Amino acid sequence: AFASHMFHGSHQLARMKYGMDLGDLIEEAGREAKTTRSPVRSGLVVEQAKKNHDYVMNPTSNRIAQMATQGAFMWYLAQSPAAALVNMSQTFTVAPAKLAAFHDKGAAVGIPVALGQLNKAMFDLGMGRTFAEKSPRVTPAEKAAVQEAYRFGLITRTQSHDVAGIGDSGIKYSPVRAKLMAAMSFMFHHTERINREATFLAGYRMARRRGLDQKNAIRKAAELTWDSHYDYQNSSRPAVMHSNTGKALLVFRNYSMNMLADLAYTAYEMINPRNKQERKEARTQMLGLGATLAFNAGIRGLPLYGLLMMIAGMFTDDGEDPEVELKKTLLQHLPKPMVGMMMDGVPGYLSGTELSGRMGFGDLWFRSDDMDREGDEQYLYWMQQVMGAAAGVPYNWYRGMSQISDGYTWRGIETMAPKAIKDPMKAYRYYSEGVATKNGDPIVDDVGGWNVAKQALGFTPAKVTEQYKLNSYNMNKQKEIVAERSKLLGDFYKAWKSGDEKQSDQIIDKMRTYSEKYPEMRIDGDAVRSSLTRREKYRGSALGGMNYNQKLVPRLQDEQPGSVYR
Repeated sequence: AFASHMFHGSHQLARMKYGMDLGDLIEEAGREAKTTRSPVRSGLVVEQAKKNHDYVMNPTSNRIAQMATQGAFMWYLAQSPAAALVNMSQTFTVAPAKLAAFHDKGAAVGIPVALGQLNKAMFDLGMGRTFAEKSPRVTPAEKAAVQEAYRFGLITRTQSHDVAGIGDSGIKYSPVRAKLMAAMSFMFHHTERINREATFLAGYRMARRRGLDQKNAIRKAAELTWDSHYDYQNSSRPAVMHSNTGKALLVFRNYSMNMLADLAYTAYEMINPRNKQERKEARTQMLGLGATLAFNAGIRGLPLYGLLMMIAGMFTDDGEDPEVELKKTLLQHLPKPMVGMMMDGVPGYLSGTELSGRMGFGDLWFRSDDMDREGDEQYLYWMQQVMGAAAGVPYNWYRGMSQISDGYTWRGIETMAPKAIKDPMKAYRYYSEGVATKNGDPIVDDVGGWNVAKQALGFTPAKVTEQYKLNSYNMNKQKEIVAERSKLLGDFYKAWKSGDEKQSDQIIDKMRTYSEKYPEMRIDGDAVRSSLTRREKYRGSALGGMNYNQKLVPRLQDEQPGSVYR
């Protein structure tokens, strides 16, 4: 009780002390917005600031929304080594472009300089057991700057603490829950802390080299760190994420929103800059981000890649997957290792690990679907995408219970378990059974100890992912070919039954085209006659419009409840 009262009391005192001052500043900003180059745009920014201020003064969080976000965090991120390690990639994908723009000598020169400073900062943190203040390679002035960054919350207010609900002041504070969530978010939080500390240190050093004094160097380094790793504090979220419904539906979307807004704003500055310097910085950021993403995540990790592939698929004549066609074309002209690095990034290819989908920006909002779903399956898939990660937890429980009832106990428990438990269970299954179907048919012949170890950490082996994608492509293609053949035969039956000779001739022409395209599945006279005979037979034996196994018809009729309306 004491901890809860002190926690909320401190927030109340802070609101009383600074609330009116912040309100006055927002009113002043509103007056200044009317005199800017773009009053409407500036006014929208001020309006958003006002909404955030209102939210801080009157938080709207409730226990159910917080439980949903915490539950999703526990299931998908907590104590997952892979999630923590992938989180560190942001320092080497986003931060270099921001630091290169500040270096102000273009992407070609700025990116190597930024990467050099980031690598140096990471090494210095390593010498201090991940803390700059403990590193003998960090100067007293640099340590003082890092301490100042800690003081105003730049480094410690991370995404993991936000999602875990540790820093949320809008619900009843529980020290037990706070300690539990802090322990569960330890790996994810500290990797992000290292990200921010390293980026801040690199930015501070670059600022000092450009002649900025201590105070302005700290301010600039903080700005670069916010730009690279974003502000995940609850009060800094978009207004749509302040509501309880928004929090539950958009859990884990904070990063995606920030990244999309960052990309959009950078593109806007390139097209409509205030001056040449702004355009130059925006161009450096965009080119730098593209370069680091292409290296680390490959073509599939470039921004909005999934959306672009989906749009491209709408314009293909034969229904081929644009990504498959791209890979085929590259393999025809380039060596396999080069194609692998181009498609999936250098780290992922060299380590044999699926990293593109986790490090890249190809699917920033919705995850691309490799399966050719229709009807209810397609609707269910997209509903899961819209409902967010929290809704996936009960769905996985349902799937797991279904697998257990079918006799696949290990797989069922694996499906229901949190990711920190699921990954080691899957790794043990790979070790003992190999990568196989439920029936025991091998999917990948030889997994190997290295791939088992990667899976235990939470990383999917690249050869497994590739084989699953090939299987999906082959099944989708087979389904498409067989469905087209069945439809042609069905349409011909209907036309023949109705005596429509013109329609029959048109369908025959389509059958010839189909047979030329798929000669192994050609539709000849024997196939047509066999189809007509079979359909007539089924039509004659149908009961209530349904075709049953003729051996079971007497039993089904005897055991059915019967009809009361005939």
